[in-house]
Amino acid sequence: METFEKSNVTGTIYLETRRGKVEKTTSQGGKDIIKYPVKYRITHNRKQIYFKAGFDLTIDEWERLPKTKETELSQVRKLLKAGLKRIEDSVESITLEHDYTHDRLKTLLKNGKSQRVFDIFQVKIDELTKNGQIGTASIYTNSQRFINKYDSNAQLSSINKKWLASFEKYALYDEGLNSTTLAIYLRCLRAVYNMAINNGTVKSVLYPFAKNDYDKEKFRIKEGTGTKIALSVNQIKAIKNYVAPTKSIERSRDLFLLMFYLAGINFRDLCLLKWVNIIDDEIVYIREKTKETGKNRDKKISIPLISEAKELINKHGSNDKKGFILPFMIENPKPTDIRLITQNKIRQINKHLANYIGKELKIKGLSTYVARHSYATILKNKGVPIAFISETLGHTSLKTTENYLKSFEKEERAKTFEILSNI
Repeated sequence: METFEKSNVTGTIYLETRRGKVEKTTSQGGKDIIKYPVKYRITHNRKQIYFKAGFDLTIDEWERLPKTKETELSQVRKLLKAGLKRIEDSVESITLEHDYTHDRLKTLLKNGKSQRVFDIFQVKIDELTKNGQIGTASIYTNSQRFINKYDSNAQLSSINKKWLASFEKYALYDEGLNSTTLAIYLRCLRAVYNMAINNGTVKSVLYPFAKNDYDKEKFRIKEGTGTKIALSVNQIKAIKNYVAPTKSIERSRDLFLLMFYLAGINFRDLCLLKWVNIIDDEIVYIREKTKETGKNRDKKISIPLISEAKELINKHGSNDKKGFILPFMIENPKPTDIRLITQNKIRQINKHLANYIGKELKIKGLSTYVARHSYATILKNKGVPIAFISETLGHTSLKTTENYLKSFEKEERAKTFEILSNI
């Protein structure tokens, strides 16, 4: 594995095999798995100190780690290297001002004094990965890389309104990044900045982001202008009546409709529904996204099962009444399994929606996301209270739902004003 040598200080990653953790296997006849902690060993003047890396591996996994192409193990390898690099940078930082001592390194790492934006991002990415939030960790990793490309030595204290405006210009005009992706990256940067304030790494007085639209002294993150479409009732009926040329395309159509009938449920949540989630003719579940953010972590969403949804569930549902409703997910999936399975399935469904169903019905931009947009706007246009729509969408506040629905109002205004042209 990786090592470094800096100013008579060496660091390496190693597997501590003296003490292992026994993990019981669930399969019949399976042997217990023994995992050992991965640590960083730092040596100076023959004296050694150790830091936990936050990962436990079997001996076999450790031996495969240097050259593996497995998604999960290669991610661990990348994070271990990043952790060692952080220690190396901390050693270098100490030696620039003082004689190196192990105590100085312990203090520096414990207090998290590194103000380098890349390092703060890495702390967040490590935390998300450890919690199994692989998708969110991937978003933060992309943000980290893009910001690092712009300014590889960016410090938190240098992130001000001028820096952010320059970064925005670079992203949009030099790199051609779309405004939606830029907004995501900036929100990630804002989140890690808030994290750094909370742990005392940077002072709150330096906070560079505007907290509302009226704060002109700070930088305001502009919302992305990604195109969202919502279908009319007649368009939903047309999709329902669409005669698919193959069973695979028919299933994609049915899954789109099932998402619509289940209050615009997220596709990942749909894949993770189990038969036990059906209670008294309702689907009762907790959004995976809500679980990850910690806001209203236990908030349950109850969706009445209308006859159309029941028919589709009976048509495509698994025969295993103790497992998942849809037959896509493997037993006891890891976060990486969930992400891979849902991504592959969404890719196939969206291909069918855009290239076959949408093309024939002349609906541009048809995708799984449109099911959620359509559910919300159709109910709103029918006069359903926003509070009810918010509850079934799983939003944490009415404000979130109002902002969500705003993005479709321009299209509705345009349709309404078409009346004038017929006068």
